[in-house]
Amino acid sequence: MTQGPENGVVNVGCRVSLAGFEPGEEETVEIVDDMSARPAELKVARSSPLAQALIGKQVGDEVVYQTPGGEVNLTVVE
Repeated sequence: MTQGPENGVVNVGCRVSLAGFEPGEEETVEIVDDMSARPAELKVARSSPLAQALIGKQVGDEVVYQTPGGEVNLTVVE
């Protein structure tokens, strides 16, 4: 997790690396305010379901995220 608070808790402004979208791969998303959201650039709005699932989590925490295709289990890796 980068650009985040010193305590390592996911919040708005953090870049978070996640495992679980695709086997063996990581994706990094940035949680931003709603006006700055750019999904194609992996800038996720704070009000989005993914951001809401991530806010308050720490490295190593698992997150269950509901997508249109079903449930995805993610792990915060950085």
